[in-house]
Amino acid sequence: MPFSRLLDILEGVEKANGVFYASHQCSSFTEEYQQLKEDVPSGLMEWGSEVFGVSPDAVNFWLGGGSSVSSTHKDHYENLYAVVVGCKHFTLLPPWDRHLLYE
Repeated sequence: MPFSRLLDILEGVEKANGVFYASHQCSSFTEEYQQLKEDVPSGLMEWGSEVFGVSPDAVNFWLGGGSSVSSTHKDHYENLYAVVVGCKHFTLLPPWDRHLLYE
């Protein structure tokens, strides 16, 4: 699906049934969505490097509507998450409960 159509669906310009969500890994923000970089506040990516003390291994991009839900999982990297519009709810578990995630 073209990205412009996804935006039309999420913004309500086009009506469509389903859950629409763009999810890309492997530094998709810097590799596939470079045109969005100018919309990121100056210094934000550098701030992330300062927080963790190293440059990020990847900068990823996700986009979804109110009906999109992520499954419970453990990320293999540290994360900073920015919500541009709307809200995202997280359930954080202590590291010692990791073995319970995939039962």
